[in-house]
Amino acid sequence: MAKTRAQKAEALKEAETLAKESKFLIFTDFTGVPTKDLNAFRRTVRNEAEGKYTVVKKRLLTLMLKSLGVPHDVKKEYGAQVGTIFSKSDISNAAGIAYRFGKGKDTFKLLGGLDVAGKKVISGEEVIAIGKLPPRPILLGQLLGAITGPVRKLMYVLQERSKKVATT
Repeated sequence: MAKTRAQKAEALKEAETLAKESKFLIFTDFTGVPTKDLNAFRRTVRNEAEGKYTVVKKRLLTLMLKSLGVPHDVKKEYGAQVGTIFSKSDISNAAGIAYRFGKGKDTFKLLGGLDVAGKKVISGEEVIAIGKLPPRPILLGQLLGAITGPVRKLMYVLQERSKKVATT
């Protein structure tokens, strides 16, 4: 059923509000994904990415982006049905959730994204690459391990050397 002009204006206003509160937007193609799975995905986005996954008509999405100062024609760029993740958290968090959700599904695709503050459009390949990264706590743990590894090895060598000197 077609929406009235007032309903479209309300949807546009809501999308603009969500976009202004968000740090990043991620665009997805959800064609063929069962409603049950999409509802589970919406809950995951809401709980883990401090965001909202919603469907906004492509024409209204283009108008919303234009109001943000981003000249990006969603209708021309993405031919499929477009769902949008409005995320208040870091892009790696939202992209990771979307990537893991779509990993086992051929029907769910990451189309691209938008850095709201920088007004920069992000390609689908970049969003996928960001989504493949481990979560932030794991990356910090790996960094800490890389920093402390050489120090730990040096301490071991010095300890063994001191044992050898003490016995002679």
